[in-house]
Amino acid sequence: MRFLVILFTGTGILLALFSLPMIARKIKPNPFYGYRVRKTLENPEIWYDANEYSGRQLFVAGALIAVSSMVLPFLPGMSLSLYSGLGGLINLIFLIIAFIRSSVYLKDL
Repeated sequence: MRFLVILFTGTGILLALFSLPMIARKIKPNPFYGYRVRKTLENPEIWYDANEYSGRQLFVAGALIAVSSMVLPFLPGMSLSLYSGLGGLINLIFLIIAFIRSSVYLKDL
């Protein structure tokens, strides 16, 4: 289980770290990194606003993933298979929430 705890926690930490340049508006429009959809790539002002908001969503998701990954193993009855399933599900849920919130925000820009 230790490997999965490190993997899931590391994933959350990396996600939070990768979101920091987006929040700081340091990422210029590009085809590789950031919230890349037609609307953001066509308008630099929208790019920076959407990426800052999306970065904040990803930071929160990453932090919640990391914290939940460290807490889950201490819950009573937590087995390796249960932890792996819940850890993966938690990752997916927080990423979907971040994506939906970012998409709604972009729609309003």
